[in-house]
Amino acid sequence: MPRVGIITGTDREAACFDVIPARERPPVVFTGGGAARTEMGARALLGEGCAAIASIGTAGGLAGGLAAGSLILPARIVGDADSFGVDAGWRAALVALAEGGGLTVAAGAMAHSESVLHTAADKQALHAATGAVAVDMESLPAARVAAQAGVPFVVIRVVVDEAGRALPRVASAAMIDDGRIRVDRLLGALLTRPWEIVALVRLGRASTRAFRTLRRVAALAGPSLGL
Repeated sequence: MPRVGIITGTDREAACFDVIPARERPPVVFTGGGAARTEMGARALLGEGCAAIASIGTAGGLAGGLAAGSLILPARIVGDADSFGVDAGWRAALVALAEGGGLTVAAGAMAHSESVLHTAADKQALHAATGAVAVDMESLPAARVAAQAGVPFVVIRVVVDEAGRALPRVASAAMIDDGRIRVDRLLGALLTRPWEIVALVRLGRASTRAFRTLRRVAALAGPSLGL
């Protein structure tokens, strides 16, 4: 069985794998998003002996009808200049595990963005351009490294901000480069944008649903993540 390495964007996403016993848990790297950091993290996992890469975490919804907490196992990740398919057999095994555990799997591609999409209009534009149902910042650069190394790759993502919802800018302002949230930055951002408090509370509730789904997937898939 190949040793799987996991790429996530944030420490909270990485923490979802605490449901797997520590001695069996796959190595997890959270990068804070961004192509350069993600590629560096994926190469570090390969250097540690991982022979498969999974991009796992939250995503922004692009297609209507995907509520917060919706599970996406895309067959393809699309970017401006290139696109990558995932390992079909690995994806099929994960679909079977998820559906066997009572989860609904949304179909469709994952789009790549170099920056956070804050507005519903931005999401609509990317959906129209790519046809993708959701967007993240880590999957495409991780897929590129996996393709270069010739190792299996898969994506497991859960919607946190729905297509029609604006993402509060204070949330992005509070995040430091490695994907962790600084409370002091969050409070400072709220002082300048206090009207976003309602959206921030809504995002917190949506995040709780998304992380609950991620933890269920991790528990169902186990240390091998279905590979």
